[in-house]
Amino acid sequence: MGACLWWAIWKAKNVVIFKKEKLNIQFVIKEAMYWYNMEMTVGEMESIPDQSNMLESRNDTWEPPDSLKIKINFDGDAGPRGFACGTVARDSEAKFQGCKNKSLTHCKAVEAEGHGAMTAVELSRRKGFRGIILEGDSLIVINALRYTNYKPNWRIKNLINRIKEELKNFRSVEYRYIKKNANKVAHNVAALAIDNHSSDEWINSPPSCIAQLIVSEYSSTR
Repeated sequence: MGACLWWAIWKAKNVVIFKKEKLNIQFVIKEAMYWYNMEMTVGEMESIPDQSNMLESRNDTWEPPDSLKIKINFDGDAGPRGFACGTVARDSEAKFQGCKNKSLTHCKAVEAEGHGAMTAVELSRRKGFRGIILEGDSLIVINALRYTNYKPNWRIKNLINRIKEELKNFRSVEYRYIKKNANKVAHNVAALAIDNHSSDEWINSPPSCIAQLIVSEYSSTR
């Protein structure tokens, strides 16, 4: 717990420095508990994420990818209601390019996030995407995929290795960390799997639970 609290304080300090916001003690406690519940310890991390990770995620809104690339957002949901993951693909014009969710058996939050990343890769191959950006709100999963020497959480080590093997089939792959508030579309798709107790895939048009949100986020990018 001590390591988690230290990380939360370090993160809060960067928010004060880079965003000129006041220190929020409740935020620090909530952040520390989040990492603690993810069962992350110092020994499970090869290095603490640097300031570039913080700067990347300063925006509270989703942003479309560059031309000729597809951005696939993923998320995992694990809690009292159930366990699932979801992923949504959009192009440079913020237009829907497919989504998929999976109902999972009992797992930890970091495992649900890892399955979300794998589901994103599966959807990308199914759609024939060549240049992709994987974007999620799990810093553990993003760093495990991004950095060759990063030691991932032991619960997702094998899953991360499988994802990396699958990613060799793509022309180009980028990894982006995003705030939870800007990852609502993927979260809603994951939550839908919990509500329906099933897995599903949408290729041409989005499910109703995200249709309006996609339009809203599209409008915000204009």
